[in-house]
This record gives sequence, structure tokens and C-alpha cells, in this order.
Amino acid sequence: CYDRPHNDEIQPHRDITEEKLIRYCIKHGIPIVATCRGMQYINVLFGGRLHYHPKLKIERPRGVDHPVRLVKEDRIIQVNNYHQDVIYEGELAPCFEVLAVDEQNHTIEAYGSEEMKLLALQWHPERKFETAEAQDETRKIIVNFIQSHIR
Repeated sequence: CYDRPHNDEIQPHRDITEEKLIRYCIKHGIPIVATCRGMQYINVLFGGRLHYHPKLKIERPRGVDHPVRLVKEDRIIQVNNYHQDVIYEGELAPCFEVLAVDEQNHTIEAYGSEEMKLLALQWHPERKFETAEAQDETRKIIVNFIQSHIR
């Protein structure tokens, strides 16, 4: 599924299992919160592109927070970084809406679909943030998503 040479990270059985789970959830209206690899995989699954370890304009060290712009709210929040693969602006699957971008690197940091009940984050809400405020901003995004999809 990934647009890169095969290596030990490619796990076809995992991809097949995850695709079945994703399609089941979408078909049955079960909300999905995807993080990091899940965000990347779902984009590729629906026709988007993923770039493996590209040279970025501004390098993002692992475990260090960096700014992203929330598109709808037009404001900046801090998110953590534990990834190396990226989705560039303009390469998101057409069925998704961009929710957050790294403006310095022109990468998509979050996207979603109301129809599919999907929230996809490049960062890790379960991992360490540099500040409590940064952690709280991500918590609010997830809580708002969950509350908007409770039946």
C-alpha cells in the first residue's frame, strides 16, 4: 500500500487486516480515530500519497513538539512528532478534508471525513507532549470528534 521500496516495515497481513477493519467501521458508521501509521495508511488506501523519509525544509526531531495550523479555526497548536513519513499538501485522498497543516513543511498533520466519521492525526495523542497545554489541545480535538459522533 505504501509508495516506497519494500523493507521490514511492510506488513501485508497487517495491511489486509486493517483495511477490513476500516471498511467495516465506515460501512457500519463506527467512528475511527487514526494516528500516525493509521493516518498514513488510510490516506493511501483511499488514493492519496505518502512520502517515505523525505528531506523536509524544517527538520522535525522525534519527540519534540512543533507548530501546526488548525485550518477551520485558523490558529496554531503544538503537537508532538514521532514520524518520518509525510503526506504533502495536495496529495491527500480527495474524499478527505485537511484539518491541520505544518505550514513550514507543507505537510498534512490531520485530516478527516464527516461522512466516514474519521479523524486522522499524524501526531500521537497518547505520547508525551512538551507542555500540558499542547496535550490539552489534542484532547479537546478528540473529545469534540467523539461527542459529535455519539448516536
